[in-house]
Amino acid sequence: ADLPGAVTRGRSGPCRPAPSTLLLAILSGFERRGRWNVPRRLTTFALWGGGVVDLRYADFTSPEVEIRS
Repeated sequence: ADLPGAVTRGRSGPCRPAPSTLLLAILSGFERRGRWNVPRRLTTFALWGGGVVDLRYADFTSPEVEIRS
């Protein structure tokens, strides 16, 4: 937002709390991109697969977030 010409997207309202989440990929994959609510605790695990957690446009539901991978 402090870069010239940067576009800032504001929230339309308060962010809803998200429950602790497990993203699991076994012989497959998972993806979190775009606008989504980041929970206070996020655990990811991939076995013979892959996962993407993109936080660029995410809404944080807590001032502190714990991500375990």
